Amino acid sequence: MTHAGLLSHFSSKEELLLAAVRGVEEREHEETKRIIAGGASDREVIESLVAQHTQDLARERHWLALVVAASEPGHPAHEYFRQRHEHLRAQVEGFAQDPAARTIGQYDPETRATLYMAVMDGLRLQWIINPSTDVVSAAGRFADLILRSRTVDAQTLSGR
Repeated sequence: MTHAGLLSHFSSKEELLLAAVRGVEEREHEETKRIIAGGASDREVIESLVAQHTQDLARERHWLALVVAASEPGHPAHEYFRQRHEHLRAQVEGFAQDPAARTIGQYDPETRATLYMAVMDGLRLQWIINPSTDVVSAAGRFADLILRSRTVDAQTLSGR
């Protein structure tokens, strides 16, 4: 597409950037919903999310560079990423408080959200630095550390 063609759809480079970021987010969200709907365990969902990010090294480098650049308040995507961060935190906290969730956490919802986000971002960074790092297995082990099955927990409490 030509520069003029892009400008007919987007009024600025900033608008184009935000549309591209939203497109990535929407695809990831749809893939996550598909995985959950398929009956994956919470551990498998976390592993799948990390695996999604290990498909394209260049894309992942660009994404993380954008996130870091957008940490500056004057960056065109700053507000988008600030809201994204708060939305993700609220989702993780909400899941942690959901009485129908298949697992329960070792920590309070706020701590789980902080740990989850830190580990997910850290695994992405480790992978772009060294793509041979098995970040998918590491994500699964992290899930094992912070999640317990409600069934196992109920059996433990009843003395089984």
